[in-house]
Amino acid sequence: MIGGLLLGLGPWFAQEPLAIEPIVELARLDVQVEGAPPGLSLRLVGPDGVVTELPANSEGHAVIEGLAPGVVMLVAEAPGHSPLHQELSLVGGEALALRFTLLRLAAGAADDDVGATIITVAAPKQPEQTRRSLSAREARSQPGTGGDPVRALQSLPGVARAPFSVGSLVVRGTGPDDSGFYLGGAPIPAVYHFGGLCTVVNADTLSSIELLPGAFSVRYGGHLGGVVNLAFDEDTPTDPSGYLAIDLYQSSLFAQAPLGRPGTALTLTARRSYVDAVLMPLFDQGVNGIAVQLPVYHDGLLRLQGRSDAGVETDLVFVQATDKASIEQPGLDGSITSALTQESRRLWAQLRSPRQRAARGTLTAWAGPTTREMVFIEDDGARESIQQVGLRAELSRVPGDDTPIGFLLGVEGRSEQVALTYDTDDGVTSSLGFGDNYEYGYGLVDRLGLYAEERQRLGDWELNPGIRLDYTAAGLHESLSVDPRLGLRWNLNDRAALIGGIGQYSQPPAPRELLTTWGNPDLEPERALTLTLGWRQRLSDRGDLEITAYRSQLDALIVGHEDRLELAFVLPPSMEADIGDYTNEGSGTTMGVEAMARWMSDPWEGWLGLSASRSLRTGRDGIERAFAYDQPLLSTLVVHRALPRRASLGLRLRAGAGNPYPQVTGRIWSIDAMQYLGVSEGQGRLPPVFTADLRADKAWALRRFTLTAYLDLLNATNRQNVEMLNYTEDYTEEVFVYGLPIFPAFGLRGDW
Repeated sequence: MIGGLLLGLGPWFAQEPLAIEPIVELARLDVQVEGAPPGLSLRLVGPDGVVTELPANSEGHAVIEGLAPGVVMLVAEAPGHSPLHQELSLVGGEALALRFTLLRLAAGAADDDVGATIITVAAPKQPEQTRRSLSAREARSQPGTGGDPVRALQSLPGVARAPFSVGSLVVRGTGPDDSGFYLGGAPIPAVYHFGGLCTVVNADTLSSIELLPGAFSVRYGGHLGGVVNLAFDEDTPTDPSGYLAIDLYQSSLFAQAPLGRPGTALTLTARRSYVDAVLMPLFDQGVNGIAVQLPVYHDGLLRLQGRSDAGVETDLVFVQATDKASIEQPGLDGSITSALTQESRRLWAQLRSPRQRAARGTLTAWAGPTTREMVFIEDDGARESIQQVGLRAELSRVPGDDTPIGFLLGVEGRSEQVALTYDTDDGVTSSLGFGDNYEYGYGLVDRLGLYAEERQRLGDWELNPGIRLDYTAAGLHESLSVDPRLGLRWNLNDRAALIGGIGQYSQPPAPRELLTTWGNPDLEPERALTLTLGWRQRLSDRGDLEITAYRSQLDALIVGHEDRLELAFVLPPSMEADIGDYTNEGSGTTMGVEAMARWMSDPWEGWLGLSASRSLRTGRDGIERAFAYDQPLLSTLVVHRALPRRASLGLRLRAGAGNPYPQVTGRIWSIDAMQYLGVSEGQGRLPPVFTADLRADKAWALRRFTLTAYLDLLNATNRQNVEMLNYTEDYTEEVFVYGLPIFPAFGLRGDW
């Protein structure tokens, strides 16, 4: 009940205004002119003759994002130097880095191109079979997400709709725990406030938000579902900038500025919610003396960037997030409190070799604790404490015209000190379907991963064979996974390509499944054999089409203790829950087809996503059932329209099938429990879900800053979407649990 109330309100506790940006996957250009001659001028000339100026700093460095895919001409000029005219091919969703020197003209020489030196380096992107990315600006402007960077990914094909619109990612028919989140290449265990309200990292510190929905490269291991990578912006600001955003529920601050030394900068972000102060009047009267404290959360980030004379970049980041909510009610001996708290701190450091080198090395280290605690009516509760430290070293080279063979080599190690306690022995939580027991455990979990991948171009073909080895040790448990993977790409022409891949993916048992009193050290890693085949078609310089088919065979799935209490927002245990000991007797299949069309034709931008899939599971009883998050049909339409005078409108439509549920066909009276117990046979499905979200932005350019106002209208049609199904105590009637009704939110943001 607490989780449903708090998390269901999440999308409206994290709104940030911003003008709508194009949704088409755009390109990024990074230019470095060595020597930075005085009077340097950089500009791009598009195929339509439109000229775009590139402002370079005093070191001759310029970066421009949001470029439409296609062929452009780069023009570099400086007095007394030979000009450069270089044709570039920009690819959507990718970055291009250039380093060159303008040669000084000899006395009396003609002012034309004479032997300028240029080195072109492609961005070291991983060759995923399916990569769907949004820029931070695209994520913040999407209707219905509150401007949250990770929640915006839920609208992409391959991601099922989470119950109550919380932030959980359900990727290609797998569970929320089967996908991983990474911040700058390091795993982040607590990416959301309260499991789904909003992301703990400010979107303006990120350059992109990437979703890899299965079939990802060997760089990532330990996940059967997908991977979300939040990538920091590696460029340093040339001028101080920032903003202050205020809405009904929270305030956010973002500020960044260069420091004295070139290539160094400081970034600070802070956020504090006050939804408790705004909505508390609705709960002040309480019910039968019950007092509710709505979610209170705050987070902050401090980042220091630097660059040496040799071009080596350093990055140091500290992230902190805290959440708290509670309910107080009268008891025989005074007030009784139910509370939910979460706190995480993370120190992240990265060392990167110069960008202009063909092979680039990266060293990433991270450390910090994460603690979650829940007290339920002061009798039942749980606490999870994880102290993690990790290190990743990586060397990569992208194949080019002069080097048709590239590679990726890496090693990743992490160690976790885990302490877990779950006390449901008093039976207070039994009404929610959780079992009555006392479970505890502690210990050290060590993981080591080694991975290697070759990237080879053979004419129109690109081959990416790779292998990953993962070793896990926890108490009496030891396991080794060997996962070979192969990615293929056939470039039919400059606009169309066939992409495919096959690979094995392994996921080790969770610490709770190994170290607690109910743990089983003999468990094996879960495995998935995944096959993908896709088509990419660039329809024009303003749009593209993607179609992907996939199938995953899941083996050695861990089943048992499905009635356990979880400190995360997941569906409650069903009547078909397996409450036996942990074993690897589960299996399953996920399969589907995804399609996504993007377009950008001024003043309209948008995209349409469609998914048709099935996700089936077989337990130790041998019965095949639809997975709890199985949603056979999903569709999403996102449309943005730029209006005159710095205004814009956005619309998001989502429709899809409801989740399956056990169908009650009878009831029995339990003498031991002194209550009715439902008898289920087969599965039903909740009614279809439909939501329409609207967003309007209006900006005013004032003398010293820009002021933006927004209005976000969620569930604009006020449709009652069924999120869950319960039964009366005697199992004679069904009780539907609905999502939130129409809900407006508005706020202001000032940028300087």
